[in-house]
Amino acid sequence: MIAKAIAEDPGDRHSSVSEFLADVRAGFGEAVIEETVPFTPTRNPYKGLRPFIEADAADFYGRDQLIADLVAAV
Repeated sequence: MIAKAIAEDPGDRHSSVSEFLADVRAGFGEAVIEETVPFTPTRNPYKGLRPFIEADAADFYGRDQLIADLVAAV
């Protein structure tokens, strides 16, 4: 289960959170419970070490006053 979760090739990893949880439960000898609420992936706004690009502009809303204050201070 762990080897599959951290496989180098993404195609060898779990295809969903539900599949991962089923493997964890099976590994502990628990009954695999079918998820009643489907997992809905969302767009992650955290970029890690990736550079910000123009398409990320929507992640920086609501900072107009702060930017104005910084510009005035400089």
